[in-house]
Amino acid sequence: MTQRTFTAVCFDMDGVLIQSREVIESAWTTVARKYGVEVDQAFVHEHIHGRPGGYTLQALFGQFEERERVAIKQQVDTLEELSDCSLVPGVAAFITLLDVSSAASWPCSSLRGSKNSFHESSSLPPGTRALS
Repeated sequence: MTQRTFTAVCFDMDGVLIQSREVIESAWTTVARKYGVEVDQAFVHEHIHGRPGGYTLQALFGQFEERERVAIKQQVDTLEELSDCSLVPGVAAFITLLDVSSAASWPCSSLRGSKNSFHESSSLPPGTRALS
């Protein structure tokens, strides 16, 4: 295992660095509609935002067989990963103010490998990279 030393680490908890709320809500509700599951705003508030994916999957699709729930979760993940997500206002300017010469990697977006990451949005200063 390679040891690394960082002078700064920037973690993204959704809604702190990226505006992921609409992306997450849309992915779950789109797939729910596809399977004939009705989702209202009260359900979204109670069972989607701030909840682990496994919890939401069980709340929405608990009546489905495990094999089908796995496929459903993959569909949700794919929708999230393919969706555009903007940075929270001020984040790009904040990052450009940081001294990136000593910390060239940024762990970010829980929407792994997606168009939502800093790397893909070209908001990172030159020489830095986003770790998903």
